[in-house]
Amino acid sequence: MTLRNDFQSQANALMVELDDSTSVMMGMVCSHQTIGPVWEAASMRQSTSFGRLAAFLKRSDHFGPALG
Repeated sequence: MTLRNDFQSQANALMVELDDSTSVMMGMVCSHQTIGPVWEAASMRQSTSFGRLAAFLKRSDHFGPALG
C-alpha cells in the first residue's frame, strides 16, 4: 500500500466516524432528545471524532501547512 493509499484509507475511516456521529446527533435533534446522558455521550463522540480528523489532517504534509 502506498503512502497516498494509506492516507486516504485513514482519512476515510475518520470521516466515516465523524459522519456517523454527526448523523446520530442530528437524529437526536429531530426527535427533541438534546439533554441528558445519551445526548452528552453523543456530543462527546462527535467532538472526539472531529478532533481526531482535524489532528490527522494537521499532521499531514499536504493539509498541515494550510491548517496550522
